[in-house]
Amino acid sequence: MASLVISLRGQALEILQSIPEEQQNDYNRIVGALEIRYGHKYLRQVYQSQIKSRQQRSNESLQDYKADIERLIHLSYPQAPKEFLE
Repeated sequence: MASLVISLRGQALEILQSIPEEQQNDYNRIVGALEIRYGHKYLRQVYQSQIKSRQQRSNESLQDYKADIERLIHLSYPQAPKEFLE
């Protein structure tokens, strides 16, 4: 969550500041506000931030964790060659 907030710049940071203070720690609220304003333009940065901060959950299988990381990589780098994604 913190890495997402830190990575926001310019107008995207202004979007965060427009969210009520008590909701500024709500990941879904921040992403929703960014989607409304920018659509997919800034979502790649959000996905990249998620990759950096993603940790395996205590009840999550290694296969599910791997699948989620792969999903985030494909969303973060949609135009990347297959070799890069692997």
